[in-house]
Amino acid sequence: MVNLFDMVGSDLNYLAGTVTGCLDDPRALRAARQMVDGSPEAEVFDKLDLADKGLRERVALLALGTDCLNRVSEAILADGQVEQEELDVAFTLVGPVANYFSQVLDRYAGFANLEPTETVEFLVEFRNDRGWFGGHAERCIPYFGATLCCVTSILLNDPKTFDIYEHMIEDVMVGVMDSEGGDAMNRVERRVVRRVQEFHKSFRETISSYASQPSRRESEPESKGLPQGVPFGDSRPPQPSPAAKACQTPPEEALRQASGELDALIGLPEVKAEVKRLMSFLTVQQERQKHGLQASTQSLHFVFTGNPGTGKTTVARILGSIFYGFGILKSAKMVECDRAKVVGGYLGQTAIKMDEVIQSALDGVLFIDEAYTLAGDAAKFGQGDMYGEEAINTLLKRMEDFRSQLIVIAAGYPQPMQKFLHSNPGLESRFTRFINFGDYTVSDLCRIFDSFCRSSEYTLTPNACAQAYLLFTAAYSQRDERFGNARFVRNIYEQVVGLHSERLANTAGGIDKTALVTLDGQDVPRFSESGFDPTAINFMESRWEAVCPGCGKESSAGFNYLGQRVSCKCGQKFLFPWWCPVLNSIRGVPAGLLASVSPADKRGIVILAR
Repeated sequence: MVNLFDMVGSDLNYLAGTVTGCLDDPRALRAARQMVDGSPEAEVFDKLDLADKGLRERVALLALGTDCLNRVSEAILADGQVEQEELDVAFTLVGPVANYFSQVLDRYAGFANLEPTETVEFLVEFRNDRGWFGGHAERCIPYFGATLCCVTSILLNDPKTFDIYEHMIEDVMVGVMDSEGGDAMNRVERRVVRRVQEFHKSFRETISSYASQPSRRESEPESKGLPQGVPFGDSRPPQPSPAAKACQTPPEEALRQASGELDALIGLPEVKAEVKRLMSFLTVQQERQKHGLQASTQSLHFVFTGNPGTGKTTVARILGSIFYGFGILKSAKMVECDRAKVVGGYLGQTAIKMDEVIQSALDGVLFIDEAYTLAGDAAKFGQGDMYGEEAINTLLKRMEDFRSQLIVIAAGYPQPMQKFLHSNPGLESRFTRFINFGDYTVSDLCRIFDSFCRSSEYTLTPNACAQAYLLFTAAYSQRDERFGNARFVRNIYEQVVGLHSERLANTAGGIDKTALVTLDGQDVPRFSESGFDPTAINFMESRWEAVCPGCGKESSAGFNYLGQRVSCKCGQKFLFPWWCPVLNSIRGVPAGLLASVSPADKRGIVILAR
């Protein structure tokens, strides 16, 4: 059964904190009153102006809780029937909210520690309540939480706050009305959701209209405590700081998204396993802290080694979100740099440039690409490089000074990175975590190419699939440390699109939509250094393998099935993979060139409903 508080509880607390933080400055409160001038909410802002921060926090939580309770009630009564399943789901959110109301509003003191059987009684009391934050308020709009989030988005010049509010409310309503989690809402309930979406749309239009206006000015001097982005004292459009932007996503959501992004990456099984081991370690350390135990003080600085195009930068960004999600860093930002950005033209300038880059990365991740170039010739020949040495010494000192505010990831080719670490004793002691990014396999290269094509609304004919498979197989067999992996695939994709455009441009007559989205074998470039004659290849008698993603049954089929939609006997529909040939079944391909693939590589691509 759905637990609504588990779904949206973190959003409630995050939104309350964001609203409170934005309204900490008196001028922000005055700006908020101007935006709601003439409406009942202005009276609340008047009282908050002289109140303490604790009251602002309570008002924010009460306003958001009131909105949730109103929407829960609306969802339960949407179809005119009160169903037990809906009440059970509603209680998971109503219970915690009612408990909070009982602590801060005397009239709800009797609803502390609400029982499931009291859900209806509490909601009836709430719906009949005509006071502030009641469900039948006469002096304030029932959806004051929406107004607070809208105002906060305007003051921060960032719609993310209201976006989170919108998703939270719609999750609450759908969770109640579709308690079984199977899209079981009826027509009336869907109409209610659409009405709420229109309600939210009007707020988004308000946010957009304010964003398009020039910032207002006030004659009084600026306050140092003014939240970043509040539109006062500057004629330029207000811009939130990078840290503020990153923190718009709650840590729990950032962690969930990062985990999903990691799982969605093609290939990289060893890298994924290493990152998940790290997440397990961080989870245990979190639990130890909750129980008052000493947490580990292990270093979290990384060395990424691997050839170009193996996903090092992408995984570094994911790690930044993971560290933010676990509360190790205050933001999920990542600052990238290389030698050119930190090494100056004269001695003394390098330390300044390196320090500036490090300062910009505080509370986040500093990703140093081709880090071995900082050591200059020292990494290659053991010779000194005063400028690089200055950069490294500055980096080492700041890593120690900001050990709780900065995580450094140094990346580069495997062998030069080893020499880089040996070039300075301090580097080996600072970097204690190593992740090696191996080259993508042939099936990985094919899947990356396939994703490029599908994301750009191109389809591959069976001949194009087979030709692309052979191209990547030949390139992989002759790779060296300069092999571009995913970058090589992107280059091939761009060549394919170019050849396709050239072919269509030279076609007599009109070009229909099917031709515009179909890539054929003649669009795939030939790999001239493959060691075999492409013209001698015959795919017609080849066999290819697939595993049904539904029942797991393995089967083989002919060349014409490659990349096509098929249906298993179990009813599962999927796209037949085109990177799993039966060994020695392609006439004209030298024996031993084709490598066997794992059952995971043979798994068909699930067709998602549009």
